[in-house]
Formats: sequence, structure tokens, C-alpha cells
Amino acid sequence: MLNTESYVTLAGNPSKWDNEVITTVRPGRVAGCYNSEDLCRVQVSQYNRGYRTATLVVNYKGEWYVRSGMFDKNILAHPFETGGTREGAIAWGKAWAETDADSREFYAHKGDLK
Repeated sequence: MLNTESYVTLAGNPSKWDNEVITTVRPGRVAGCYNSEDLCRVQVSQYNRGYRTATLVVNYKGEWYVRSGMFDKNILAHPFETGGTREGAIAWGKAWAETDADSREFYAHKGDLK
């Protein structure tokens, strides 16, 4: 489940996956947090059932690309595939997510969209 204080979903339909987290993970000790053991178990289960995420990333050269999410940590679209621009990487990520919107989510840190 995406931290919506810091991140925003740009493409995909994660509601089914988010609802599963909300309904199956016990609250943690800190208000507003989830039990980390439960959350990890659910996230692994979701990944094993086909849920994939990707995020907008910028490298040290200022080139934008798309990296896979939580478990893979692979680059999905290198800067040469996105033109190295933020707009190119966003377009690539949105297209990737929309090919299977119910199982893919593309998101970005809010600070990267300013």
C-alpha cells in the first residue's frame, strides 16, 4: 500500500491490492502504521500472485528512468529508452502500468513531480 503522504499513483488500479492490506494487516504499535510482519507477509503474497509496481527515478546525472518496485529492483526503462527526461519516463511508466492496470502500479515521489 502506497504511502500517499509522500507518493502518488500515476497509473494502474491498486485499489484491490490496497484493500487487501487494509483488511488483513493488523495495526502496528505506532498509530497509522501497520504491523510489519503482517505487511511483509501480505506484500510477498501479492507479489507471488502477480502484483507489480514501478517507480519514477532520477540518477546522479539527472536522467530519468523507471525502476521496478519492492522486490525486483530492476531497471524497467533505462534513460536511453525514456529519452532521459522526466516526461519520457512518466509516459513509459504509464504505458507499462496500463498494459495490466489491475496488476500493475506506477508511482512517483511527490517531490519528483514539482
